[in-house]
Amino acid sequence: MWRSWCGAYLGASTIHAATNKSESFDDFVKWLAFGGDGVIAENDRAEQRKTSSTSTCLIFHIVCTMTLALYKLRAEGLPIEPETVAALSPYIRAHISRFGQYTLDLSRTPAPIAYELPIFTNGITVVAASE
Repeated sequence: MWRSWCGAYLGASTIHAATNKSESFDDFVKWLAFGGDGVIAENDRAEQRKTSSTSTCLIFHIVCTMTLALYKLRAEGLPIEPETVAALSPYIRAHISRFGQYTLDLSRTPAPIAYELPIFTNGITVVAASE
């Protein structure tokens, strides 16, 4: 009896965690697609892809920035544990100005992305899965 309850509880907590992640992503995408509260106004696949591409690029940028910050903190001697990183979210918004004015310097070459920075104190390196 206890094993079946425990197994059901662990399964439910996993489902709950996955649901929270999915809802956080959906909320972030809706927030980025301002105007109409994130409701798709047209059945135009090209317009829908713009919102998806924008959110994916922004999340990638946030994750790269967070990874570099964690790497620098570790280099300064602060212990970084996997449990700490697991609690972070790439859906932060405080630094994003949706109505701001941005200037693009198309002649500027971005810094290369370090995909394999060791950020954990125990030396674990997380390598992105390749396709």
